[in-house]
Amino acid sequence: MGSVTAVGSGGKVDPAEAQRRAEEARQKAEAARLVAEAKRKAAETARDNLTQAKRDADSARRQKTAAEKAVADARKTAERPGQPPAEAKKSKEDLAATEKKLKEATEASKMAAQKLQDVEEKAALAAKSAEEAMRKANALAVEEGKTPPYSQKAIDKVKPTKNELVSAFEGTSRKAELEKLLGLTPPPPQEVIQTAGSGESPGAPFDAMGAKDDPHAPLGQTYSTPSSDSMPSAGNNPNVGAHEGQSRVEPEKGTTSAAPTSNATGAQKEVQSAKARLDKAREATQSKSERLSKLLANFGPALNDRQKAQFIQKFQQSPENKAAYAEETKAAEALAESLDKHQATLGQAAVKEPQARKELYEALKSLASSPASARTVDVVEKLFKDPAVGRAFNEFKDFDKEVLQPAANGLATRILAENNGNPKSAMDAFQEKLTSLDKTFADFGKPLFDAKDGAAQATMAINALEDAANGNYDHFKALGKDFANQSTGQRLLTGGLILFSAYTGAAKANQGEYVEAVKEFAGAGKGTVELVAGVTQRLVDLGRNAENGVVLRHGGKALAASEFALRFAPGLGAVASAASLAVNAHKAGETANPGYAVALFGDAIGVLGGAVGAFPGGQVPGAVASGIGAGISAVGELLGNVIEEKGLDNERQRLLDQIDIKGKLQDALMNAGGDRLDLLTEKLGLKPDQLQNLMQSYPELTNGSIGLDPEPIPAVEMLAKSGGLNGDQLYQLLDGVIEEATSRHGKKAELVLEPFFRTLRNNPAQNREGLKQFFDSLANDKNIDPEFKVLWQEASRILNGFQAKG
Repeated sequence: MGSVTAVGSGGKVDPAEAQRRAEEARQKAEAARLVAEAKRKAAETARDNLTQAKRDADSARRQKTAAEKAVADARKTAERPGQPPAEAKKSKEDLAATEKKLKEATEASKMAAQKLQDVEEKAALAAKSAEEAMRKANALAVEEGKTPPYSQKAIDKVKPTKNELVSAFEGTSRKAELEKLLGLTPPPPQEVIQTAGSGESPGAPFDAMGAKDDPHAPLGQTYSTPSSDSMPSAGNNPNVGAHEGQSRVEPEKGTTSAAPTSNATGAQKEVQSAKARLDKAREATQSKSERLSKLLANFGPALNDRQKAQFIQKFQQSPENKAAYAEETKAAEALAESLDKHQATLGQAAVKEPQARKELYEALKSLASSPASARTVDVVEKLFKDPAVGRAFNEFKDFDKEVLQPAANGLATRILAENNGNPKSAMDAFQEKLTSLDKTFADFGKPLFDAKDGAAQATMAINALEDAANGNYDHFKALGKDFANQSTGQRLLTGGLILFSAYTGAAKANQGEYVEAVKEFAGAGKGTVELVAGVTQRLVDLGRNAENGVVLRHGGKALAASEFALRFAPGLGAVASAASLAVNAHKAGETANPGYAVALFGDAIGVLGGAVGAFPGGQVPGAVASGIGAGISAVGELLGNVIEEKGLDNERQRLLDQIDIKGKLQDALMNAGGDRLDLLTEKLGLKPDQLQNLMQSYPELTNGSIGLDPEPIPAVEMLAKSGGLNGDQLYQLLDGVIEEATSRHGKKAELVLEPFFRTLRNNPAQNREGLKQFFDSLANDKNIDPEFKVLWQEASRILNGFQAKG
């Protein structure tokens, strides 16, 4: 493929001309690769600049907002009647000074917004240029008959995201030029959401104002701030929120334009402040969890279970990281307390005032996706005891998905903890709670269960749980296929089933069956991947609450961290393993925004690694180890395995030093490609300790991402396949050959190992006998250098030993 044939007179092949053209093609492909690499690095630099520009623009806007407030306060003071002359003069001077600062802050905000716009354009153009160059380099490599230098994952990683393209067009006068350069039509203006009086500067970027990747949105979805234009209302959609065959029950009539009472205003301010604190804390913890995922993605598969746990614990124990996770759990608790305390006042305000209703909905949504998610159910049940409040909330068409489902997943987790990890008792209690909640919702015309088969759905969930306890997961696939058509109540029960079944799966020898069944469930229908991810997150939250001594319900008690580790961590490991398989299997269609998934697995890895310290002798239970390993593998798949980001290598090195991995092994790990390590451990069966020995002797085996030249990986794969070798046998053969080379040639062993693997790549054997014949033919070939022949002799000797063992 891609070869060039030079034909002379009479149709004869001209070898010199063919060689010249082949060399020309090679040089052309290499030049294209170098150009692509330069553009790829330029795109990464542009993205780094964009991050800083966003910070600068946000800072400038905050300073402008603070200056506006200062002017308002100064004006109020200056206009206060009855001031003595000296005081009045000072007030006017203060006002003039604050107005001057506001003018400066406004100009600075405008300049920062403009700079951000310029940087956004450059980032989008650089990313587009890099993507095109990488594709061109791949095409030329294929023409030459070589392996393309860039995987699709690498290209997807660098190409501009939807939000980057939107931001590049927004606020610029160069739309026509950008349209031509990027080959895209500018997005319609209504995608930009900005409300009057929001305090945003003119020309503020799109994803700073309303449409951005939300770390806690469902996988693959982009969050857009709801607006009055996009949200249904009683006036323009009379049936929003109604069950099939029902008419929507309207909110009670009231003066919707009236301002809330001062009592409601105070409650709303308290809740909004608590929500802002939680949102800020969540953003910080997402960043931490993403970072942990990225730190481990490159070399994580090569660490043994103990090393992984130690690495994670060192990261978790950093005072800065520890404080961030503690703040999120406490902020969630504070919002839950505030909503619970003021729910009656907030509910009445929500009935009368659309803005109050929207703010309450957003607060509930934030709480439902937090470590205090279970308490959302408590608040909602109290709120909706007043049918007028429930009817008012009918306008929020995504209430079930954004509030009720994550809150119910949290409730199931809390109930499991309160029933000491007993799945059967937990399911009974969960069903009882949902029955109570169903009655509350039915009172305003929106029952959770279909009246005709609600009892049958509950019975099915109990039966499915009992079957799962006996290793039978047949119900899962059927539930997945029908998930989108299930009633709200049945979807909530299904979430509980996924959660509770993890504890039968982890406790017995059927963990593998559970993981595979949940993967099938996730692939069977729409919305199922999000459910599995949500259940995983709520179990992570249980661990975070235990770590920080946060109570699970108002007036309740906290779960001890040691109890979580011993009783609940294995179940989290099982769910995390299932979630990683589910996300990876469907990442192309449902994880367009991988940020949430990366943070989720970082969260799970962090909690599981932190729990290991509670196990006797630091031993890592199988389900916990599997959860950590699966999470690391999932992040590698999502982000392309080789994660290069400013500052990561320094932190990796520091953490490896702290767990006493230094010298040659540290160097090999730092240079390793996650895709190589994952293949060698997961597919070919090498144990981490075995792989570490090979890496220290022959680091070229794992250096960089798959596809680099010289490339030993295809040869190793072929060796394992043709010889029918298990992981231990493969290790013994590789170790023997590498040891033979290093004992003879020391640091120059690579000079004989590289041609050894290159020759092995052309191994024609189809079975172990054929492989031995291949080794022997090379070992006895008089035309082969004796220094090279000894490697084939050693390989034959070791392989022959496997056969002797039968």
